[in-house]
Amino acid sequence: MISLLSLILLSPGPLLAQDVCHPNNNISEERVIMPSDPEYFFKPIPLQNESDPRREVSVIMDGSNWTIDMNNPENVLQIPGPYDGVPSPDGRFLAMPANGGGLEFFDRNQLDRTDPKRLLNDVDNGRNMLEGVYHSIGVLNKNGGDATYRVITDQLTTRGQREMGNLYYKDFKTHTVSGAISFEKNEHASKPLCTNMMNSFFKLPMLSKDGRQLAAYDVESGTTKIFSITQTNGVSVCNQTRDLGFAAGKVEFSPDGKKITFAMDSHPTDPESVEWYATPPETKNFNVYVADLENDTMSRVSLNSKGNSYYPSFWYDGSVIYLNQENFEDSDSKYSLVRTRFTNAPSIPLPRAENLNCGNVSKDFLALTALGSLWSDLCLNLNKPVTLTGLAMQPLALDNANCKEMVSANWERFTSGRDSRTILSRLRSDNQNVDASALQEKLYKAYLGLSLGDLLQACPDITNNRADNTLTAAKIDTQIDQNENPMTLCQQCHTAAAGSRAFNFADPASLAPHKAKMLTHVMTGFMPRNTPISKERRDRILEWIEKNVPGQAKMPDYENDSN
Repeated sequence: MISLLSLILLSPGPLLAQDVCHPNNNISEERVIMPSDPEYFFKPIPLQNESDPRREVSVIMDGSNWTIDMNNPENVLQIPGPYDGVPSPDGRFLAMPANGGGLEFFDRNQLDRTDPKRLLNDVDNGRNMLEGVYHSIGVLNKNGGDATYRVITDQLTTRGQREMGNLYYKDFKTHTVSGAISFEKNEHASKPLCTNMMNSFFKLPMLSKDGRQLAAYDVESGTTKIFSITQTNGVSVCNQTRDLGFAAGKVEFSPDGKKITFAMDSHPTDPESVEWYATPPETKNFNVYVADLENDTMSRVSLNSKGNSYYPSFWYDGSVIYLNQENFEDSDSKYSLVRTRFTNAPSIPLPRAENLNCGNVSKDFLALTALGSLWSDLCLNLNKPVTLTGLAMQPLALDNANCKEMVSANWERFTSGRDSRTILSRLRSDNQNVDASALQEKLYKAYLGLSLGDLLQACPDITNNRADNTLTAAKIDTQIDQNENPMTLCQQCHTAAAGSRAFNFADPASLAPHKAKMLTHVMTGFMPRNTPISKERRDRILEWIEKNVPGQAKMPDYENDSN
């Protein structure tokens, strides 16, 4: 792999496809320029129900907690606390670290008040409060207006000569009556989350939405791991279900717990470093990925070759939203919020950790790492160690034709280079603690078995998947004007992948059960989402629904909003 990098360096002037260093496979659906530079936290606030029109994110800017309205990014609201306003998975409340240690909980629906309602201040419980940092929330159960939320934190303790992170949790019971949420008094002490792992050192602990899975970075192994959480007689035990085999940034679970999203750099991570907790420096190149834990695939969601994409979260419609750090020519800010439907992203099989560590990867995966090596050296001129997974994900941003041109122009240099064994020294295992020497030798022999056809076949075939789906006013106007059925623009979200929200707008009769809701949502501007359309065109959509969709439902009896 690194032989590929260096073999090119040992040859004069590699041939290069014109656009290969600037991938143009745009799969983003929405981009919002940040009103100010964020600091080290970002989290979307989930919808409370399907009719919730709010599209807000919690972020730290200028030393304070804020929410940003995705519909109008200039509409920002300062909320309590200086850092980490973490929303509950159902969007009912936000939890923030309190000044005296511990956490305090605020009603999400009252954050816009001058004195927002504090639902609970766990600091009042003194020694029994939940202390620590990096809190994460899961909903253990929900029954009507009653729910139990599990909150975990990472508590630093000193063992011998080192500080270690131990996970503690506290369960909070709530009641919701007439939309008002209240917390039961909780004076119980926090408990260890994983009693069987108290001597292990973990960072970045994150709960799944149902509180039954945990993702954490294991400092001892240098890799990110997934655990199932079981509880018997009040004792919590964590059992490993997956070792990703590489170091990922902060992990978030999908609502069904079957997928995770995270940011990752292709360079090995120093287990003792916390640099990757915060805003990545511009010298790095983080990208966002989604791993499907059921199908063992991994998709690259962000395709930037410069700057950083990080802090990804699953959005309510199944897409992924993340912070993007780059330089904009028309803005003072270099940060934006980007939303991407990861089902549009190219993917590769996700190797098992043990295969990554010993180099027993498939030929297809090996060819991808060779492509990644070639692209990295041609375009990034890296001088740092690199990992197998990081290299394999690089070519997923490439245009198919440009990728093949790059391979054809440089393959001879790869096969005719000098003393490639010695330059393999830059290769590192994805697991920080695995000896790289045996892996380097094994991969050197494996690379010699790759053919030109193997590399050409590995070029991602996503040329027809590059449509820019970002909804702009001009694009929407064109769609509505050119299509007899103006509802076609709604099909960008209501696809077959949307499950119960998948509608066939070409068959108006199938929409009859939803007619009243469609009229209400279009009238209020809730639908189509992310679409700054004019009053005239919104009226046209309403007229089409009334005329073509069967049923007695009529437009609501209030004034149309010009939005």
